[in-house]
Amino acid sequence: MPELRIETKGTEVWVRYDGEITFDVVEDLKARMETVFAAPHWKTLIFDLEGVDFLDSSGIGFFVILNNRCSQSGQKLIL
Repeated sequence: MPELRIETKGTEVWVRYDGEITFDVVEDLKARMETVFAAPHWKTLIFDLEGVDFLDSSGIGFFVILNNRCSQSGQKLIL
């Protein structure tokens, strides 16, 4: 799986991913994002898509899930 980098800057969590977000990697991405949701004191999740080469419908669904999860927790998702 391509590299997923997670960095906390104050109340922001920056996630950087390089590669394709497809059906093959979405389940692993969801599992790895659990570490973000388990961390306290952040308000904004910024998912940097600069290194993403391709996004299929599973990838779009992944971001819908992230957005819903953030909204339910009173947090914000920025792509």
